[in-house]
Amino acid sequence: MALSEPKPRAVRLIFEYEGREVRLVSSEAVDALVPPTDQLDGYDDHLGVWVEVRDADGRPLHRRVLTGPLEETVEVLADDSGPSLRRTRVTGRRGGFAVLVPGFAEADHLSFLSGVGSTARAEGATELARFPLGGGGGS
Repeated sequence: MALSEPKPRAVRLIFEYEGREVRLVSSEAVDALVPPTDQLDGYDDHLGVWVEVRDADGRPLHRRVLTGPLEETVEVLADDSGPSLRRTRVTGRRGGFAVLVPGFAEADHLSFLSGVGSTARAEGATELARFPLGGGGGS
């Protein structure tokens, strides 16, 4: 009797971004341990960038807060008259990053969300992009 292949436990998604536009480059089912979910409740006024694996009804199954991608400010050395570091706005940022998420059978899509500045506090997060997952498989 032949052993069957183990079912993948994760999906590795590779993204590229330019400014606030995000593009999915590849998606691959992998057998890997996924970091635990970040808090699923209470993100209505969260600041920052994160991804959510959601079911077909839009309920979050897993949330991953991201550090770095799409940040509109960076720390720079200040002149001698003030604090040693300060944040300054940058434009035209581009790059790539990978995210590892669970390969849940009930997963329908991955939402890429952002809450920035006072708008997030007043109106909640903005969905920047949505990518189909198709039950945890890769493409």
